Amino acid sequence: MRAELIDKIVHLLKEANPECYITSYDVGEDIFSSRFQIAPRDLVYVCMKLGDQYSLDYKKLANEIDVISLNTLSSVISEK
Repeated sequence: MRAELIDKIVHLLKEANPECYITSYDVGEDIFSSRFQIAPRDLVYVCMKLGDQYSLDYKKLANEIDVISLNTLSSVISEK
């Protein structure tokens, strides 16, 4: 399920902004341990979409995550 969430998040980022930049600055052994810098407006869009789908408060997600770890975000969603 986690890999599907990662794919979904990346897809939503591209939907938010086709020119979306995802700049890894702390690359782990795989995508799950990598961290990414995402433009704030794109992150808000992604959080809104994920919030709708998983019944989460998107404002809380967006406020708590400015530098996002895809692994952490997928963990938060998986727990709900």
